[in-house]
Amino acid sequence: MGESMSKRFSFIFLIFIFVMHISTVSAAASTLTDKGSSDGRKTEVSQRPLIFAFPGYASRETITRRFTPFVEYLSRALKRKIVMKVLSNYFEVLEQLEKDSVDLAQLTPVLYTSVMDSDELEFLGIQVVKGDYFYQSHIVVPSDSKISELSQLRGKTIGFTNIFSSSGFIIPMLALKEKGLISSEGQQFFITRMLDDHDKLLYNLLKKRIDAAATYDDMVDDNSQSLKVICRIPQPIPEDAFVANLSTIDEKQLQSIREVFKNYWDKTGKSHIERFHGNDRIYHDFRKIVKP
Repeated sequence: MGESMSKRFSFIFLIFIFVMHISTVSAAASTLTDKGSSDGRKTEVSQRPLIFAFPGYASRETITRRFTPFVEYLSRALKRKIVMKVLSNYFEVLEQLEKDSVDLAQLTPVLYTSVMDSDELEFLGIQVVKGDYFYQSHIVVPSDSKISELSQLRGKTIGFTNIFSSSGFIIPMLALKEKGLISSEGQQFFITRMLDDHDKLLYNLLKKRIDAAATYDDMVDDNSQSLKVICRIPQPIPEDAFVANLSTIDEKQLQSIREVFKNYWDKTGKSHIERFHGNDRIYHDFRKIVKP
C-alpha cells in the first residue's frame, strides 16, 4: 500500500475515530487489559457450556447457518457443549468479553485491530473462506438499475451497515471520496442511510428503498442474480479473527482449543470456514493503514 493510499484511507478513518472509536472501542479495549483475578471464573467455566459470541454483521439466520458446522465440530472435538451467541451489533462483542460473559469470539477487522494487543485475549486464527483470508468490499445496485458507475451516485441514497464495518462503511467511503463524492472537507454529495447489517442492507436495496449499497464478497455471491456490482474496491480486508478469553479459559482448556483451530480443515464444503490462518501479521499491516 503506497503512502498516498494510506493518507487517503486515514482521512476516512478519522471520521470513524472521531465519531465512535475513541469513546467506545478504545474504552472497551483498555478494560480488557485491566481486570482483577479471574481464577474463580476459570473454575466456573469448566462446569458450564462454552459461550461462543458472533457479532451481528448479518442476520441471526445467516450467521447461524454459516458457523454452526464449525461450532458443532469444535464441540465434538472438545467434548464440551458450546452455545452460539449471535449478538445484536458489532460493539456488543467487546462488551461481552469485558464482562467475561463469553469465552470465545469472532471479531471483525476493526474490532480485532482495537484489541489485538490485549493481554486478556489470545488470537486463535483468521478464518479462511473460499481459499482466502482476505475479502473485498463492493458497491452494488439492483440488477435492473440504470446506475453503472460511482459518479452516478451523486444525489442518490447509499446504504451502509455500521461504522464498525470495514466492507460496509470504512472502505467504501474511501472509494466514494476518490470519485469526488466526498469533498476534502468531508462534505458528502449523496444521502447516507445506516442499516445495521448486510442482510437488512440488501433487503432495503432490492425493495428499492435505497439506490446503492456497500457490502462484501459473500453477500454479492449469495445474491448474484439480483445485484449488479458497480465498484469492486481493490483494498484487501483481512477475514475475521477468532479469540479466546483468557479470563475464563484456563491453560489446559486453551491448549485443547488451540489444537482444534490449528488442525481444522473442512474438505466437505459444508462449512463456511475452510480452515484457519494461524498468523495475525496481516492485521498488523491492516492496522497501519486504518489508524491515522
